[in-house]
Amino acid sequence: MTEDLAAAPPRQDPGYQAPPVDEAAVAAARAAEDAADRSALWALAAGAVAVLAVLTALLLPRARRRRWRTGRAAPTAVEPEPAGHIPSAALFEPPR
Repeated sequence: MTEDLAAAPPRQDPGYQAPPVDEAAVAAARAAEDAADRSALWALAAGAVAVLAVLTALLLPRARRRRWRTGRAAPTAVEPEPAGHIPSAALFEPPR
């Protein structure tokens, strides 16, 4: 009962070792994520263009019926100043 059964000392268990990282799989997953983000951005841009086209198609005929025209507004009528009026530019001029 006192005799050793094994001539060598017991082996040490190395413990848990994480499996090696597959760099190709990580790169493929990152590329797929980037492609999905890019696709979502293009879809959003296309949707915005479509909404703008629909709004233009709906509102432009109504604006034309109301005789809306692009360009400058007509000049406003200038009313004559009352007698004894001092223009505002005279506030910044030295007295004479």
